[in-house]
Amino acid sequence: MKAKIDCHGWLIVERAGKTRAQYCPYSSAEGMQPCGDWCPKFEEMIVRGNSVNSKHSVTICGGPTYEIISDERPKAGDKE
Repeated sequence: MKAKIDCHGWLIVERAGKTRAQYCPYSSAEGMQPCGDWCPKFEEMIVRGNSVNSKHSVTICGGPTYEIISDERPKAGDKE
């Protein structure tokens, strides 16, 4: 599955050709929290190869793994 991490660190997944925010399955119905890099169950992996073969993926809650096709978070040294 493909996804992106938006500028807030939230996980946005592609489903049926449309992008949608992924919400935390452990948050309450009243206080739905977006799934994001703030969570300890948001496991990022970057497999380095040459620049063409580098892969960035995220596994959430020990379950689904998403291939990250875009990471919009500010990089170190970027102005916010």
